[in-house]
Amino acid sequence: MDKLSFSLEFKDALYTHTRNDTQKQIYTEILEDCDNDVQLANSKCEAGRVYRYWKIKAKYRKATIHPKKYELDMQKYKEGLFNHKTSNTSIRLLVSQIV
Repeated sequence: MDKLSFSLEFKDALYTHTRNDTQKQIYTEILEDCDNDVQLANSKCEAGRVYRYWKIKAKYRKATIHPKKYELDMQKYKEGLFNHKTSNTSIRLLVSQIV
């Protein structure tokens, strides 16, 4: 399962994202892991950090840092294998290990 993970470096702190995107979903999980302690969660979500996540199938969610909680989205991994694109916005793809 580790070979299906993505590692991303985010230029901005995760807590600055307001849309329900990958960054916000990762932040929400970190906040939950910190028992909803916003100050502690924010300290773990500073700009420039690298986060490892998995693409999943879930209602209102497409990414997780806890892959055992959700079903992995194998179709997205297959698409990524053949259509790998790097965003030039706030995300830089560092490593993508898809087998």
